[in-house]
Amino acid sequence: MEPLDLIQEDPGFGSLKPTPDSPESRRAPCTLADLPPEIMSIVFEFCLPFPVMPVPSKAPLLLGQVCGRWREIALSTPQLWNTIHLHDPYSSGICSLLEVWLARALACGLTIALTWSRVDWRSMAVWNTVIQFSDHWKRITLDLPYHELERLKFLLKGRFASVERLFLTVRSPAPRRVDPFHPFFASIPSFDDTLSIFEDATRLKTFNWTNVPYRPLSLRLPCSGLEHVVLAGIADHQC
Repeated sequence: MEPLDLIQEDPGFGSLKPTPDSPESRRAPCTLADLPPEIMSIVFEFCLPFPVMPVPSKAPLLLGQVCGRWREIALSTPQLWNTIHLHDPYSSGICSLLEVWLARALACGLTIALTWSRVDWRSMAVWNTVIQFSDHWKRITLDLPYHELERLKFLLKGRFASVERLFLTVRSPAPRRVDPFHPFFASIPSFDDTLSIFEDATRLKTFNWTNVPYRPLSLRLPCSGLEHVVLAGIADHQC
């Protein structure tokens, strides 16, 4: 006799089935409103797009527009706000939005990706806002023109102490290298001076630099924790 037949012939088996009048049969199906906030937070994380951008029609901003409960849960879930990708963020109010966005994620390490297609004076306000949270930076992706990086090197100096993963793309050519020992050029900053902004990144584990315009004379990175270094785009004759 098969095990299923034994179960079906068991006199007590039928008593396990809910009757029409039992509480189990009258119980309403579970809905999202019945889920505890901890489960809802996990569900919300799966709603995040890639990349995460401050767009009202997408999560996490969209989640706060459904109802008051969803908004409360979304605002109290730091994992929804610890990542942001900005591409030429020149719209009005972007700095206020960015400040509120990042402040909601202080319990987590921040993942920030900034892409600039050109050098623009309006970018300074965005940088000043992002730098306020530099103690919480964990993963930083910068895709910007060389002159933007050069312009910001004094502002960014010493801001990478907590960064663990750094991805850098310099899209415009760096200036031609000059003889550093020539008296005339001794005081002119080179691209290597710009790259020195990363020398204080003592927690750095990954450094990925794509579109390298030339082989740097000196790339000063703390080596104690480095696990992965990629320099992509160097021409063969420069290696």
